[in-house]
Amino acid sequence: MFNIPEGDRDNDLDLHRFSRMSEAEFKARVSKGERFIIYRYTLSALVYSVTRPTKVYVSSGRMSAVLNGVPFTIISAVLGWWFITGPIRTISSIIANSRGGIDVSSEILEHIRKQDVFHLYGMR
Repeated sequence: MFNIPEGDRDNDLDLHRFSRMSEAEFKARVSKGERFIIYRYTLSALVYSVTRPTKVYVSSGRMSAVLNGVPFTIISAVLGWWFITGPIRTISSIIANSRGGIDVSSEILEHIRKQDVFHLYGMR
């Protein structure tokens, strides 16, 4: 329902900081309960509206995930309404953030696997 905005996901999500993490290390962190999440914010002017993802945040609990999204919800609530598509994008951003953000763990795991030569050539 609340997908990551279109574009090159690796560039939008800035996954390069996860390039040195091994697949086993990443899976261990996820199994400990850590969530890798992004939030959305919407900015609008009289002639343009844009919704962008934030950097990836690591959260260990639902409450901290919701609290991390509060600044982006406020930005959207104040600056997101001012174009024809602004209200729709703003409401979408606020709902996604209030639900604890968007879990991007699968995209990060996919990125880590792309960096792993053994996985690329079917050796794992």
